[in-house]
Amino acid sequence: MTLASTRPIAHRDLEHGENQASLRAIMTAPPMSAAAHAAVARQRTAARRLAEDARQLRELASDDWRAS
Repeated sequence: MTLASTRPIAHRDLEHGENQASLRAIMTAPPMSAAAHAAVARQRTAARRLAEDARQLRELASDDWRAS
């Protein structure tokens, strides 16, 4: 019996440092609420925008360097 089978299984539960959730963890996890899904979507959007802004700043900086 694993630790995951003796306690409530949380969303995206990982066992033993693996990078994948077990099939049991996926199939027995309660569905994500709409509010939780919206929060995750907002976090992803914010992270993507930060990455895009950083990429644009890096490109502008490299263009400025090439121009001089």
